[in-house]
Amino acid sequence: MKKKTVIEWLNTITNDSLREKAISNTKNTFGLYTGDELVSSLADALAYGFDWEDTTEGNVFWDHVYDQALNGDLATNINE
Repeated sequence: MKKKTVIEWLNTITNDSLREKAISNTKNTFGLYTGDELVSSLADALAYGFDWEDTTEGNVFWDHVYDQALNGDLATNINE
């Protein structure tokens, strides 16, 4: 699978609210991540894009979203 930046992967999420939350969280990581890191999947983008614990939504929420992405159950507009 082609590697993409964290932001490119997050932009494939079709749910507007969820996509905006994920992208916004990459910008609130106090310099730990830039969103420019290259990763192999949407699940990796969620795992490495930001620290779930430091978000308003929290670990449980992002763990659920991550599981959906990992299992292919998260709606995306991925064009390989």
